[in-house]
Amino acid sequence: RGVVPAAIDWMVQVIARNAEAGHDRVHARPNKSAASSATKMQEDSESAVDRMDVDVEDDSENTDDSDEERSESMAPLGLAQQSYAGTHSNPLGRPHVFSPEAASSSAAKKPDAIARFHEQRAAMLGATGSAGHGWYLVLHADDIHSSTQIADAIREFLGTSNYYTDSLLQKVIRALRLYGQLVIWGNLETVSQIGATQFHLWMDRDGVACGRVGAMMVERFNRLTKHRLFCGLVTRDELMMEQRAVALLQWLSEVARSCDPLCQAVAECILPNRHLVPLLRADFKMSARVTKAWYSLLLTLLAVPTFKSHL
Repeated sequence: RGVVPAAIDWMVQVIARNAEAGHDRVHARPNKSAASSATKMQEDSESAVDRMDVDVEDDSENTDDSDEERSESMAPLGLAQQSYAGTHSNPLGRPHVFSPEAASSSAAKKPDAIARFHEQRAAMLGATGSAGHGWYLVLHADDIHSSTQIADAIREFLGTSNYYTDSLLQKVIRALRLYGQLVIWGNLETVSQIGATQFHLWMDRDGVACGRVGAMMVERFNRLTKHRLFCGLVTRDELMMEQRAVALLQWLSEVARSCDPLCQAVAECILPNRHLVPLLRADFKMSARVTKAWYSLLLTLLAVPTFKSHL
């Protein structure tokens, strides 16, 4: 009774969260608040420039005097009218005031929030992959896309410089359908893409190398998400944890199948709100091997009436 709750808690706290994190890494989008704040700042800057233009026009209307009137007003003081010739003439008799707000365009002042988001995202992905000993891009199978659509997406993902026959791509698609998922990018492909030196720098958490690898991974999984394929980005450590989770679930299934009292004990340790809800919420995002072992355990525990009512 102490081992089974701890094992299921580990499934919820580690495996389910890793699955959701792998999905969010690929399908993350810029924060709407950042974009709205950037738009508001642009509107404020444009309105400030408009107000400055209106003030200048009002001043020009109030000081629209002729040269003779100004000469007559300055004559009693013994002052002669000066000639403001040249490109920097100021007929209003005022000193020039340089305004950066009026000189710069609104487009130049607008903060590029989306570009900053992608830069931070690439740096974060590079640092996370370095801490997790490498990135692995996992493609999940679905019932929506046809084999032709998946083949076109994989061909574009691999690039036009590499030639892959249709028969080879069909073998890849059959393996994807059979196992439910397929790792189509890993450390070996990363080394071949950036070189061994940059890879070692990335593993040493060099800032420039982390940003380069992160941007490369973003560019890679964008080729798949453009075709609306479902994929996840996981580290090597997370892949190892998935293998442990499969072994753990298989062990729990064997324990539950051994006898009815043990099946009852395992079912009582899996709580509805604490375990079932988080695991079922992350069901589609978890590894295909994990979900297969999880379904097998659930089918075994359905023999317990209380557990069946919880589902």
